[in-house]
Amino acid sequence: MKIISVWSPKGGVGKTTITAHIADCMSTKYGKNVLVYDADPQQTFYHTYKGGTFNFRATDVMPENVPDCDFFLIDFKPTIELSKSHKELLTMSDKVIVPVRASRVDLDSAKAVSRFVLSEKVINVLSCYDKRVSDQRAVKEELASDYAIISYLSIYARTMNDFKTIYSRETKNLHGTTRARKEVEDLVDRLIEGVE
Repeated sequence: MKIISVWSPKGGVGKTTITAHIADCMSTKYGKNVLVYDADPQQTFYHTYKGGTFNFRATDVMPENVPDCDFFLIDFKPTIELSKSHKELLTMSDKVIVPVRASRVDLDSAKAVSRFVLSEKVINVLSCYDKRVSDQRAVKEELASDYAIISYLSIYARTMNDFKTIYSRETKNLHGTTRARKEVEDLVDRLIEGVE
């Protein structure tokens, strides 16, 4: 079992959305047995999971024993004030995905991750990235050239609002799905290559 944490000290950066799409990609496209733990007290991920039909499993309670799965994903709450058990989970993680918006302020806030996670475990992601916005493009080029990209496509939010992901059968022909799947698959490829 490999542990993948999705965490950012800042809220509103797409943590839950990225977690859902990655989990469904791993289970649907790559045939992996995936369990997601919603460690955020807001329970947004788990609420979405209960409302839909997905190829992965999810829980709102930390399993007492080592879960039987290929990948155990954790959707952390957006805070720097982590509990001891959550710090331990970050330390045990094989990879930590750190979503951040393309702004200097957000990139500065994400630096706090280095207090808890070794840099070789981190995969930084520019989320909600819009290359048409010159400020975001400048941040990408100057400060975040090696970051993975999850762009500002409405399909991500649209599918989540419908309790689905971009890997749900009904979304295959919707505008933006092909591009979104490519972005998520690029990220999942980095995850799988980095831990297997």
